[in-house]
Amino acid sequence: ALAQQASTSTWTGATDLNWNEATNWNPAGVPGTGSNAGVLNGNTVQLSTTPVSGIDQLLISGGSILDLTAQLAIMGPTGGHGLYVGANGGSGTLNVGNGGSLGVTGGNFGVGRGQNGLITLGAGGSITASGINEFHLGWDGGGTGTITQSGGTFTKTGGGDLRIGAFGGSGIYNISGGTANLENLRISFAGSGTGTINQTGGIVINTGELALGWASTGNATYNISAGSLTSTQRIRFGIGDGVRT
Repeated sequence: ALAQQASTSTWTGATDLNWNEATNWNPAGVPGTGSNAGVLNGNTVQLSTTPVSGIDQLLISGGSILDLTAQLAIMGPTGGHGLYVGANGGSGTLNVGNGGSLGVTGGNFGVGRGQNGLITLGAGGSITASGINEFHLGWDGGGTGTITQSGGTFTKTGGGDLRIGAFGGSGIYNISGGTANLENLRISFAGSGTGTINQTGGIVINTGELALGWASTGNATYNISAGSLTSTQRIRFGIGDGVRT
């Protein structure tokens, strides 16, 4: 559910599929500073022109898709806000294409929380996550979160983990091109989660520790057949009690 904030803007698509059309939102008006934006009704929404201001939280669920080819800033000031792709209410998809730039500052970054969530990142696009409180790709029982990167740049900075398959969820990160500047990778984190990275190209640079199987009874896998992986600290396999692979 959307976190409580000063205002909540819910997508209706009453006029067309343009994010920046005020009449597509309830209440009318393009969501801005202090707003929770919810795209929940199964529409495919187009964001091709940068909004005037950023938002506090974005929830994409209910089978909805957001195609991003402009800049979007999400500034979650508290731990429970930020970005959720696939959460309460059903699956969600976020496509970041050529010219698309997603910036998430603070709050949470969640893909597939108890539902199916998908983010795609292509050539000419970028995703930057900084100062994130909780970064989960596939979390909570039954949740599957996937990021598929064929180009562009994906960057996580500011401390904390990037958890792939956490607390009983399933997380998959596919990279075939572009550059990923990541931080403290935890593949299969806590509970019976399953985490997988499939690298068939591109450059992965992990700042900090890389752990496959962290306090988990699940499975952790890193498949690399092309491209390069650099990790600045130790790589650990199977940490903590429990039976895991």
